[in-house]
Amino acid sequence: MALRGSQSTGWRRPVDSITIDLPWPSPVLAGHAKGHWRIKAKATKQARKLAWGIARNNGIKTPMPDAELHFTYRPPSYRGDAQNVPHMLKAYIDGIADAMGCDDKGFNVFYPPEFSEKTKGGAILFQIKPRTVLIPHRGEVKV
Repeated sequence: MALRGSQSTGWRRPVDSITIDLPWPSPVLAGHAKGHWRIKAKATKQARKLAWGIARNNGIKTPMPDAELHFTYRPPSYRGDAQNVPHMLKAYIDGIADAMGCDDKGFNVFYPPEFSEKTKGGAILFQIKPRTVLIPHRGEVKV
């Protein structure tokens, strides 16, 4: 059976990107935060579980081991700097990878060099883009 373009009934158009909104991470997760390891471990577990739940609620279930992750930092205030935020996002990235059912080592991660606009309470926007592979072909696709 040969399928052409719109005649294919079982094919779904690939997702261009998925954007999810997560709360500003806990200051306990900062790379320079001091304190007992148990407090940081608890905050890490909570952040990972939160990211997993929000990702699943936004329909992220398909493994995308080579996805691109783009971030927008919307801080609660302009204190601090954007270079410390990637440490705080590791648990969120792990939670998203858990929701996808894949390892995060293949993700292409793009951290912004500066903050975006200030938001009450702060937020992190994750834009997840699946890797796009263009395969040139001629003729029909036989199934």
